[in-house]
Amino acid sequence: MYRYYEFEEGKNQYTWKFLTAGVPKEKVELYEEEGVLIVSLDGLEYKWRIPKDVNLDTISSKNEDGILTVTLEKKEKKRKALKC
Repeated sequence: MYRYYEFEEGKNQYTWKFLTAGVPKEKVELYEEEGVLIVSLDGLEYKWRIPKDVNLDTISSKNEDGILTVTLEKKEKKRKALKC
């Protein structure tokens, strides 16, 4: 079965979309292991190293209409004031 994914980087988040049509929901798994995001679709695994600017507490996903969407929110950037 052909699998397809799409990756986008926005200003405040990363989005990873997978075509899951035809894959039973119980065969779709998403987990993090040692800084790597792993998506398993009926045993076929996609791995992606999570960037350091991702807030791990805000990773979310939804599986609707044959598309699994994984959203990784970026940490708020902090600026350090320098003396002039």
